Amino acid sequence: IIFAAIFFIPETLPPPIRAIIWYNPLSHIVAIMRTAFYPMYPTQMISVPYVLAWIIGSLVVGLAMQRVMRFRIVEH
Repeated sequence: IIFAAIFFIPETLPPPIRAIIWYNPLSHIVAIMRTAFYPMYPTQMISVPYVLAWIIGSLVVGLAMQRVMRFRIVEH
């Protein structure tokens, strides 16, 4: 929760810390939600393609793991 930038605004942090937080896809989702409630929210930390890449990548990995492990799950 701390690294998802829920309790603070990442745009107000020093650049080195902001660069680390930028790699967390949850911080992008939190920033997108903040823009829905606060129209004047700064949007330097939002990257929708980055979030979509994580979502699609997680979905592909999860479905591939389910496909591979399906027979092991059925046997037990």
